Amino acid sequence: MKAHSSIRLSLVLYCTTLLALALASVSVLGYRTAMGGLESRRSATKQLHETQFTDRCQGLEETMDHELLGQAQTLAKLVQFQMDFQRLRNRDLGLLGLLSIPQNAHFTVPFWLATVGRGPISFELFRRNTVALRVDPNELLRQDEVQVAEYYHVKASWGASTMSTSLKGIPLDPNLILFAPNQALFWEFDKTELPSGKPVRRVRLKTSAQSLVSFRPPRRPGAEGNRPPASPFGPSNPQGRSEAPRSEAFRSSLYIECAQDYARYEAQVAEFSARKNNEINQTDAEIDHALSILKSELTLVGGLGFLAAAIGLLVLLRIGLLPLEKLSEAVRLVSPKDFKLNINHSHLPVELRPIAIRLEETLEQLGRAFNREKQATADISHELRTPLAALITTCELALRKSRSTEEYREFLTDCHDAGIQMNRAVERLLTLARIDAGVDAFRASMADANHIAADCVDQVRNLAKANGIQLKLETSATGRISTDPDKLAEVLLNLLHNAIQYNRPGGTVTLRTRQLPDHTEISVIDTGLGIAPEFRERIFERFFRMDPSRSSDGMNSGLGLSIVKGFVELMGGAILVESVPNQGSTFKLILPQVMEPKQKSSPVL
Repeated sequence: MKAHSSIRLSLVLYCTTLLALALASVSVLGYRTAMGGLESRRSATKQLHETQFTDRCQGLEETMDHELLGQAQTLAKLVQFQMDFQRLRNRDLGLLGLLSIPQNAHFTVPFWLATVGRGPISFELFRRNTVALRVDPNELLRQDEVQVAEYYHVKASWGASTMSTSLKGIPLDPNLILFAPNQALFWEFDKTELPSGKPVRRVRLKTSAQSLVSFRPPRRPGAEGNRPPASPFGPSNPQGRSEAPRSEAFRSSLYIECAQDYARYEAQVAEFSARKNNEINQTDAEIDHALSILKSELTLVGGLGFLAAAIGLLVLLRIGLLPLEKLSEAVRLVSPKDFKLNINHSHLPVELRPIAIRLEETLEQLGRAFNREKQATADISHELRTPLAALITTCELALRKSRSTEEYREFLTDCHDAGIQMNRAVERLLTLARIDAGVDAFRASMADANHIAADCVDQVRNLAKANGIQLKLETSATGRISTDPDKLAEVLLNLLHNAIQYNRPGGTVTLRTRQLPDHTEISVIDTGLGIAPEFRERIFERFFRMDPSRSSDGMNSGLGLSIVKGFVELMGGAILVESVPNQGSTFKLILPQVMEPKQKSSPVL
């Protein structure tokens, strides 16, 4: 069975397709939403690791700089000033020897006095030629709190300097121009290279040396026993004044450079970078694993949900289609003997109730059609049997014995009347058959409705006079209309015959025409018996007669009003009935001024 031939299979196919699309859309939307959240988390985590890496590198560099600064400050504390008097004596003697040349004798005394005096010149000469810098290695080894720099270089403002053995006698040579002369304490950090090309991290520190408290010329040996000569540099008191009242105080600057191998920093930076990359990779792996699990779960849940929904859909469709199956079963039980739809409307869904009602109406119409068919067969038999019986009886009477010419003429006349009556009945049946088949010719032309009405009144005037009925004709000023004159005349003759036959003696029949802007009204009004309300819908049925006791004369066979309705609809018009029992009836024709005829597409039952 094809899918489109079954409502159930079609609904299952459509619903499952929609369900699959809905589940797929929800799954994709959920996955994309989760992926967006996880990707945001990935980006935030990566940014966090990058920030932590940057902070670690900055912290490492700050720690390294702090250590270097501490090392430089420690060196500033450990620097010793060493006096070399022998070096001064040798230089003084050499200078005096040069100045003792006879031709320059007048310069000798002043310079000698300057070297042995206590003036600034003598002091500067003394400092530059006798004061040297020294760092005790034993003191360096005892520095447990602060690690001593691997490379260091200390230089005094008067030119004395000392350096670590790792520099191999090649000084770092601090740039003294960078230090402002009015700054007592200043430091800066940079990255440089040793003369060997090794990259190092360096701190350059400017600090104040110990104050020179006093300057006394050295005593002769043995003047104060075996005590070593006093150092010309002593600590300053808190007030910054010299302990000796006659001393010359001054402040000198030390320039200290400390450096460490940059490879240790780079190694730790590489370790931090590897740690950062590992954390980022771990986060990426966790997010990828979470996305993979989410995809698998969505696929599994979607598949199970689709399967469960499909099964539930089949069950619900079966339950939902039960009323339709009941309706189908009720329709199946309908037979030509029983056109009743045995089903309760209240048990049907709202959507099926109009269908059931329409089916009942259709079945009721079919039942009436079958009944009319049966009644038509009986009526046709009756209509034809009566004249046939009269014809046969007349012929039998004429053949029983020899009769005169006049008697045979009377018998033939009766036979002729019976044949005319049968011919009228057959013609009416053929007319209805052509109307039902839609093959009845419609010959539209411009005609005068007033003239057609007058002709019809003239044709039935004798019949009206014989029944004691008064005929009246009321016409409008103009009656031009586009219609089929023959069919309009036949319609009016049928209505006039019925109005005369179903009227009371002394009654009146009025034929009235009215010309309106968009249509023409033709009314046949009688003062007869009227039509009961229960018969108004049936008077246009074939072979229906309100008074079956009335004899059939060929014009009263129950087919006239059926032909009237068929012709009116064929002309594109309508017929209305107004009636009051025992007072009369009005048949009103509504015909368009100019309209194409209405063709029937299917026969009327």
